[in-house]
Amino acid sequence: MYKNTKNIIESNFFYIDSDTCNITNSTLFGYIIQPEGIISQNNIGNDFCFDMQKMTCGAFVYIDNSDNEIKIYQDFNGSFGLYVYKNSDGFFGISNSFIHLVNKIKNKHKLSFNYDYAYTFYNCDVCHSNYSDTMINEISLLPKDCFVSISKNTKNLCVNNIDWKLNSIDLDSKEGIDTLDKWCLKWTSIFRKLKSTSNNLSVDLSGGFDSRMVFSLFVNSGIDLNTIKVHTIEDDLHVHGEDYKIASKIAKHYGFSLNNNSHITKKVTPMDNVEGALALSLYPKMCFHKQMYIKNYYAEEPQYTITGAGGECSRAYWVYSYKEYLHKQIDKCKDSQPFIKNYIEREFFKIFSEISNRYNINSNDPQLSEILYRDARSRNHFGKTAVAHYFSNEYQLWPMLDPLILKLKKNTARCKDKNLLMATIFDRYAPDLLLFEFEGQRFIDKATIAEAKSLNAKYGKYTHGFVDIIGLIKQQSVTVTNELNDVLPYARTDLELSIRNIVTSIEFKKFCNSYFYDGIWEDSEKFYTDVKYHPLQQYYCLLSMVKIMKDVIISQTPNLGFDFNSSVKNHRSLIDDLLFDKNKFHKEQMFNKILRLLMPIRIDFKNFGKDNKLEISSEARVSTPKYFCDELGTGYVLESDKNIGAIHIKVIHDGLLKMYFKASDRRIDGSRYPLFVDYESIKINGNELLKSTLSSWHDSPYKYEMNVKHGEKVTVEVKCKCHRYPLIELINILEKLGGISLESIDAAQLMLFCDIKK
Repeated sequence: MYKNTKNIIESNFFYIDSDTCNITNSTLFGYIIQPEGIISQNNIGNDFCFDMQKMTCGAFVYIDNSDNEIKIYQDFNGSFGLYVYKNSDGFFGISNSFIHLVNKIKNKHKLSFNYDYAYTFYNCDVCHSNYSDTMINEISLLPKDCFVSISKNTKNLCVNNIDWKLNSIDLDSKEGIDTLDKWCLKWTSIFRKLKSTSNNLSVDLSGGFDSRMVFSLFVNSGIDLNTIKVHTIEDDLHVHGEDYKIASKIAKHYGFSLNNNSHITKKVTPMDNVEGALALSLYPKMCFHKQMYIKNYYAEEPQYTITGAGGECSRAYWVYSYKEYLHKQIDKCKDSQPFIKNYIEREFFKIFSEISNRYNINSNDPQLSEILYRDARSRNHFGKTAVAHYFSNEYQLWPMLDPLILKLKKNTARCKDKNLLMATIFDRYAPDLLLFEFEGQRFIDKATIAEAKSLNAKYGKYTHGFVDIIGLIKQQSVTVTNELNDVLPYARTDLELSIRNIVTSIEFKKFCNSYFYDGIWEDSEKFYTDVKYHPLQQYYCLLSMVKIMKDVIISQTPNLGFDFNSSVKNHRSLIDDLLFDKNKFHKEQMFNKILRLLMPIRIDFKNFGKDNKLEISSEARVSTPKYFCDELGTGYVLESDKNIGAIHIKVIHDGLLKMYFKASDRRIDGSRYPLFVDYESIKINGNELLKSTLSSWHDSPYKYEMNVKHGEKVTVEVKCKCHRYPLIELINILEKLGGISLESIDAAQLMLFCDIKK
């Protein structure tokens, strides 16, 4: 017996657009956590009524369908994400899966690739910290603090912001301590409720801050810690070795064993195939998260995992100004292609600007980076992981991402240390946990701990603990038999091999190095070879980029047959999108060859003045030919056979900067040929120079000049398209300049570059 992965995918993702909103049903996707228990598709009743203020935790999207309106709610962390496509005609499409939305609209609507997002994703460590951007320019991610309403009559989609009053309650107040105690009571009650029906509980404990804060709740829960699994990774990767040593000391102090699986039921049903197992992880994580925890099984009984995810939001963490944060991100790409820094800078400038506008906070305020972690990184890092684990019947619980605790301020007027809230949690609920060191030589300042003790003394001890009724919990615990896993038809090594088979194909490598920077595949292979902890993560990023670039090609060339087998409506469509049919790949490669031949972008720059120079940063090729360098300065020639991002120029010495927007020098039989490129837009420092599309070639450039000062920075942005030629001339260009015979060209491809009127 196998678990049908196709059914899992189809039952957990939705798509609604302006044409189909009238046939939508009320549905819960994922799971809602509340003190009374966990609600999912398996146990939701017909009388279910969603309460936005109470139902905040879990990983879910709930569609509430009424007579005239649809409302779409999400958990506080925005774990699935709500993705929206809109066009100028009033059409919209919305889904709780970016991949699902792209698959639905790519054959009907033109899309474009977001290089800023993609290269930032490639450069990041674990996941992207995007706020609204996605890998497709026309699709936006909605804020996590919102719900959507859709009018069935007007077909209007409205985004409604939610103010959770975060960081609003003083810790040094009765309301503050009462709020903290409500949080503790809420989660200990949840743990006890789960324990009364299942022994399949696992709580993380490492040497860090966050899992230990959550563990303090278990100390107060009254649950016998030997009847649950206290999980600590035991290997030499990352910081796990130190984590295990510290966790072992804590376990000895409290009298329980680490990693005790004896009481857990782990009877599983294998997923039906390798592709399905991959898809269950890729669907929620692709384009957002780079570390896949692929499950090749479905647990027959629910598994509950409690982690410290998001604990960083309740302590001193990511307190950087915009410039400090950007420097840290750019510093990661020092070994990559230099031009990637420009993409990263643009991406994070947009992200920080959006957060600054949303919360009305100065762009240099360190609060922005804290909000970035809470509102952006947490939903990708923890939220996407929870969704993927849910597909294998595992429920992740994160007490630290409850809006109840995030309403508390982290410090006070008397103690500015933002670790005060954390110290207060430890001292109030499990003071013995402060006896043990923290991983990485981290610590909580003694003065901060003293202030936490003073606060707890001031407002009285916590009186809602369940320590006195441990026996009751033991009696309520269910009796289960620990069963060994069924023999699975394929192992994790098979999953990794499947990924390697995709990414090491010649076609995949060529595609990557053609559409992205030359050498990106080799950089990913080097990462795989050199890194032991999640070595595939750069390949998962490339899989995302290739999948989306293929979809963009499909959307822009709907009549060329670049379907890449993606019409199948199940998980095979996602995996097949990552494979290459050799015939279709040859067809796509020929189209790409023609496209590059007919996109001969060239821009010449020269800062006229004695010994004048320029510093130019661009993904395009930049050269300084001898004929262009003399006593009047150094000349620079920038060439590319595809559209490029912004060109960043730094001026060396005062002078007259001249720019020549033209096409490359191409010759037939020794004579220069008038090969054109059409400039749709030319912007200098954001100012548009063109009123309409301009056709230019080598001997007839568009010229622009400006006076510049030493140290001045100039940004040039161009958008080009292929020039259309009369059919006979086009065939002549392809044969004589490109070496492309007429027999090898698809007729539909040819007509895309042909001026039919001529």
